[in-house]
Amino acid sequence: MKKLFLICIVFLMITGCNATNDIADYEVGIIERVIDGDTIICEIDGTGQSIRMIGMNTPEIEKKHPVTGVISKEQPFGEAAAEYTRSLLSEGTIVYLESDVGNVDRYDRLLRYVYFNESDIGNIEKSLNAQLLINGLASTMTIEPNVKYKEQLWDIEKEAQNIGLGIWNTEGSN
Repeated sequence: MKKLFLICIVFLMITGCNATNDIADYEVGIIERVIDGDTIICEIDGTGQSIRMIGMNTPEIEKKHPVTGVISKEQPFGEAAAEYTRSLLSEGTIVYLESDVGNVDRYDRLLRYVYFNESDIGNIEKSLNAQLLINGLASTMTIEPNVKYKEQLWDIEKEAQNIGLGIWNTEGSN
């Protein structure tokens, strides 16, 4: 019942605020769980959807791929990136998901930019995608045709590199 009430509130917020937002290609999601630093599961329109954040890539954590069954080895900062994402996206958190040109990847995950506030949609610096880059927990990764924010994300990554944050730390400490 609580979940239905939350969904109704979100629907009313969207229909009431949509006229002021110029970004048409977005959905509202409710976090079900975090898979790793750049992959989450959201409930969208009552269905659980796997979301792959685009424009960046976080190091891997050790896990079994749900489609291929291949077990990936943990990479440095993989768990830190996953923990950072978990710290911001607890179960039930409402997020706003902006699409780019391509809708899904080869694993059938939705490709999206993830925002915490509807008013931030289109301001890539406010996205979780960018926050992972800002904190040195991801590197840019643009795959055509999803290049809407390519230049801005590269600039954000360069800043983290210049400061030596996270994966860009050449001293070897976390």
